[in-house]
Amino acid sequence: MTLETPVCPDCRRQHELRNCDVFKAKSPKERLDTAKRASLWTEPPKTDSLTSPPSGSLHHDLLVTAQVNILDNRTQPFRCRALLDTGASMNFITEKLANSLRLNQRKCSEQPIGTLNTLSTTSKRYITATITSVDGTYERTWIFLIIPTISTSIPDQPVNRSTIQIPRNLRLADPRFHRPAPIDVLLSAGPTLASLCVGQLDISQANGTDLRLQKTRFGWVIGGSPASQPPAHAFHASTTVLQVDLARFWEIDEGPTTAHTSEAERQCEEHFRNHVQRTHEGRYMVALPFNETTPSLGSSRAMVMKRLTSLCRRFQRDKRFEADYHAVIQEYLALGHMTKVTTGHCTDDGYFLPHHGVIKESSQTTKLRVVFDGSAPATTGVSLNDVLHTGPKLQDDLFFILLRFQSHQYVITGDVEKIRHLSTQHSDIRALSGPVSSHLLPQATGGRRGASISTSLQRDFYVDDVLTGVDTRVEARSLRTELTELLKLAGLNIRKWASNDRELLRGLPEKDINDKLLLGESQTFKTLGVVWNSFDDSILYSVKIDNADSRITKRTISSEMAKIYDPLGLLAPVIVRAKMLLQRLWMLKIDWDESLPADVHTEWSKYYAQLPLLNNVEFPRKRIINPAAEIELHGFCDASDRAYGACVYLRTITLDGHVCTRLLTAKSKVASLKSLTIPRLELSGALLLASLATTVLQALPSNIARTVYWTDSTVVLHWINTSPHTLKTFVANRVTEIQRKTHASDWRHIPTTDNPADLISRGQLPEDFLKTIIWQHGPEWLQQPEEYWPTWNPVPLNETPEQKRATCLSATPADHSILGRFFSWPKLIRIAARCLRWRQIRDRGKPLTMHELANAHSRLIKLLQAYFSDEIRALQTDRNSAVKGKLQRLNPFLDKDGMPFNQKHPIILPKSSVTALIIEHEHLLNLHTRTQATLYALRRSYWPIDGRSQVWSTLKKFIARRGFCVTIYSDNGTNFVGANNELRELRNLLQSDDHKAQVQSFLADRRIEWHFIPPNSPHFGGLWEAAVKSFKRHLRRVVGNELLTFENLNTLIIEIESMLNSRPLTPISSDPNDLLVLTPGHFLIGDSLTSFRERDFRDTPSNRLSCWQHIQKLKQHFWRRWHREYPNELHIRNKWSKGSHDIREGIIVPPMQ
Repeated sequence: MTLETPVCPDCRRQHELRNCDVFKAKSPKERLDTAKRASLWTEPPKTDSLTSPPSGSLHHDLLVTAQVNILDNRTQPFRCRALLDTGASMNFITEKLANSLRLNQRKCSEQPIGTLNTLSTTSKRYITATITSVDGTYERTWIFLIIPTISTSIPDQPVNRSTIQIPRNLRLADPRFHRPAPIDVLLSAGPTLASLCVGQLDISQANGTDLRLQKTRFGWVIGGSPASQPPAHAFHASTTVLQVDLARFWEIDEGPTTAHTSEAERQCEEHFRNHVQRTHEGRYMVALPFNETTPSLGSSRAMVMKRLTSLCRRFQRDKRFEADYHAVIQEYLALGHMTKVTTGHCTDDGYFLPHHGVIKESSQTTKLRVVFDGSAPATTGVSLNDVLHTGPKLQDDLFFILLRFQSHQYVITGDVEKIRHLSTQHSDIRALSGPVSSHLLPQATGGRRGASISTSLQRDFYVDDVLTGVDTRVEARSLRTELTELLKLAGLNIRKWASNDRELLRGLPEKDINDKLLLGESQTFKTLGVVWNSFDDSILYSVKIDNADSRITKRTISSEMAKIYDPLGLLAPVIVRAKMLLQRLWMLKIDWDESLPADVHTEWSKYYAQLPLLNNVEFPRKRIINPAAEIELHGFCDASDRAYGACVYLRTITLDGHVCTRLLTAKSKVASLKSLTIPRLELSGALLLASLATTVLQALPSNIARTVYWTDSTVVLHWINTSPHTLKTFVANRVTEIQRKTHASDWRHIPTTDNPADLISRGQLPEDFLKTIIWQHGPEWLQQPEEYWPTWNPVPLNETPEQKRATCLSATPADHSILGRFFSWPKLIRIAARCLRWRQIRDRGKPLTMHELANAHSRLIKLLQAYFSDEIRALQTDRNSAVKGKLQRLNPFLDKDGMPFNQKHPIILPKSSVTALIIEHEHLLNLHTRTQATLYALRRSYWPIDGRSQVWSTLKKFIARRGFCVTIYSDNGTNFVGANNELRELRNLLQSDDHKAQVQSFLADRRIEWHFIPPNSPHFGGLWEAAVKSFKRHLRRVVGNELLTFENLNTLIIEIESMLNSRPLTPISSDPNDLLVLTPGHFLIGDSLTSFRERDFRDTPSNRLSCWQHIQKLKQHFWRRWHREYPNELHIRNKWSKGSHDIREGIIVPPMQ
């Protein structure tokens, strides 16, 4: 084995020689020479018997296999079969085994891979697995590529082990090496060679075998060339893709489809009109409709001679077959359907048709039929059928014919004798035909693909069979006579006549009447595949089972299902049961020849054993009782989670008022593998019923009075009465189709217990099917007047399932009018705070607190920042998302309340009138300072966009020295009780309501909160009480009992303040190289307040200063600019505004302040 597809030594294409069409088309001598050149031929021993074709003697080497254990995810051993391949470069494992192990599967790049027997596949995943020997002495871990299939069964055919002398004391790595079985694991050259041990035995024999036993770590393996198996008897078979055949089998239940004529079919019809002729005998002469766009045919003589040689070998083995075959050829020759070809005219030019015999024991006329194979490829790989146009389907669908067959009172059936050979070809095409048997060639190839000899006499013809009928005996006899005479004009003869009334066969020659009717045998025979008893005028079923114990697989189940031919669906409840079982096998991903699970095996065995009971089922052919006053069509549908179906009944009302209902047809489908809700499945069943009823109405005569559709799903009835545009796509498409094919008023509700379609949705075993009464005649009330039928009053649903939800979006724009009503920012804040308090209905008359003003401030800022709605939405979605525009350099973010905070991260303000009010307010607070000072004061809390051109204020003196304080702590007002008389007026002023209101308003406007400690509780003061204590200590020590003037006292207090602000805040270091200790003065002036103070030179002209003084002036200017401007600029990011930081473990990150 290699990992590449083999190259054909003949045509040099990618396939094996035995699959080469060019090689097959050659003569036996040419194929022998090709095999010898490719070293694929071994000269067989000479005997007196006829040698077989070389293709049967090609040897196949015995590939080396071994039984090994592979460990799953729980390290439990899993027995599998491995192929040891020294020609492979990679290990492989089947997808099925890899999934069973539950090991971690990793993705890999997809690469095409060729495997055994020309199978090709691709691998997208791989696993790492551990392989051990069966005895556990050898263990290795390797990487395996996962592929669907490694190879077909190895060996490809059983090996006779009795002819191989294997020592009994040796433990084989694969004791079942001689039995064909699939491969689970493939070990490449590396693992294979690494497993080899010292030890090899030659077990070759004189009969041509070349075998070796090799010792490995897995046990002894066997390889080489075993003795060739004798070839089986010759046969001819054509293969197709199994999936395509199975798909066609499922499509039987789809019903007739709408025909659409293609351009190729139109050309074929035009060709037929232009080339069809009538001979003087009345026979039709046609020309084959060649497709000019297809490749040329090539030569087929060598291929035909090969098939002829195989046929002759069968003649030697089966003399009865040879005699029957010769009789058929002689009949063709006598009828003039074939002529001999002289040796001089037998060349390689043209296309030669091979032929073979097909035996049909059940045939009443011709047991052996010679079939001409128009699909046989020539040397170019193209067959005759490939180069012919496929004409359109001109005859009615078989389902239509069988439906009408059940509606007639009197029916007649017949068969056109040898219709496939009763048309001729133009003389210019005769050279295309070739030898069929000993230099015979057919003069007619009608009936094969592309031959357009179908006639449109009536719609009741299907190829060479006719099923027709009328309502009276006179009309039936006249129809039979006229049909016979009309076909004789074209040289066609109808035979095998049969009828449900023997009187209609009077006057016919015995040779034209069905043999079973003449011999007095059972009057049951097949017509278009349907078993019909002409005596009882009933439709029967014939089911045969194989009682032999055979292995049950998905292939055998599919085969047995296909044997039950039920085009009318009369056995739908039984057939759908097998469909459910087969679908279950597909869901379990069971292979075609794999053994079934125990529960599925038991279920099928029970079902299969009851199939012969269907031989007892009998359906009357006549669905309409005469004389019929009125005919109604009633359809029923139902669905379950496993299947859905529909059935149609004909309800006949006679002139005397008698009512008769009979099943006409039914269809079933298994539910989709994709999980659907029950209402959706019920809707699919309703659509199936609508399509089936439409087909029935097209096939039957137009005397159907009315049509009624029944379903037990109220949801489906609501959907059908709903406009499709309001429903979701899946439901809307099906409702649209139902409304197009039916009328919504014709749909009615039926209880589930009375619904015969319920039998289809659930499925039945044959034994239960025979006990069912409702299936053949429908519910009992259907045979009664309409007033006894079920009624249903639709109740409007609060919410219809699968209905599109009408989404109504109401956009209420934010009311920003309050921002433009006032011309003062403090006033706007206070009004907003009053409005917010008014909503709480409490303390409406009290002064506003700091918290209320702060809350109002935040609300107004949020309302103002609605200008940045896109940026805020982006930040809410992804905090790390990049904000574009002018905000990109500011690196904005949202705090927990949804807005930025404090001086470090000022509030961003857009350009608006409210921003102008805030700037104006800062301008007034700072005594009309200039632009620069006002801008930096404003940026302590806000960051206006392009604010430099809008700022016009300065700071107050106290704010310039210390900044706004956030909270004021002091003693309680009662501490002033012991003040002297000079302070009484001040005390009275402080305690007045008017003064308190003004003070509280002043503090609230500046975000200052005044906390009073309890009376006589200085320990509540904490740090500031400690500062007061220090101040008093210095004051007592310095002043003592001296009397000071106001100026002296003020100077002393300032000096004490300087001392207190010069105390160290950090431990004093003993290292002289360390910097000065940090004091509060450093936060005020940049140095200790007790250090030598320099004169302020900031307002002195530079030309009046000395060098030292000038340096001091620059220092003072720098300090003023730095502590006022630089901290406010720290949050601006002028560069690197895009991208992100790749923060990983181990990276030092400074904490965010």
